[in-house]
Amino acid sequence: IVKNFAPAAKKKGLSISSKMASSTDCYITCDLFRLRQIIDNLLGNAIKFTDKGDVSLSANIIGSSLNLIIKDSGRGISQEEQEVIFEEFARLKNATGIEGSGLGLSIVSKITNLMGGEISLSSSPDKGTSFFVTIPIEIVEEPNIDSSQHDDIEPQPANTLISHSILKIVIVDDDPIQLKY
Repeated sequence: IVKNFAPAAKKKGLSISSKMASSTDCYITCDLFRLRQIIDNLLGNAIKFTDKGDVSLSANIIGSSLNLIIKDSGRGISQEEQEVIFEEFARLKNATGIEGSGLGLSIVSKITNLMGGEISLSSSPDKGTSFFVTIPIEIVEEPNIDSSQHDDIEPQPANTLISHSILKIVIVDDDPIQLKY
């Protein structure tokens, strides 16, 4: 995941790194798609709101919990804004002019909670931010990959679901950057 963000970090002149504890050298069972969503969003935000310095991802496993820390040397978040950061459409004062809808962290918080985990942060203005995520996992000896379970499923074209329907979409936003999209 960190390698995928390296070009964006490099473009901004940031260093990006990962530190995986030896405890993470194992197979785990959890909702890996949602776990990736959480990490992608937090790393993306860290890069977006960091103008100089570094961004890092650290991980370890203690018992049956995967513990992640996404840390940046960015703008930081005031105590007042930390209290609303996980609410829908929360846009911070220092986010003015930066693309975003204010939904990312509320989605990350909801996904984390639905997975039985927790998310918190530590931050100070102009001193960066650290997000702490704990997700319950199960450590397994070897992954159970049985491709025969999926042999009878035929791939469907992506447009199959909408080819027989008329879709009506309304998009409302008060952010000038979002309106351009």
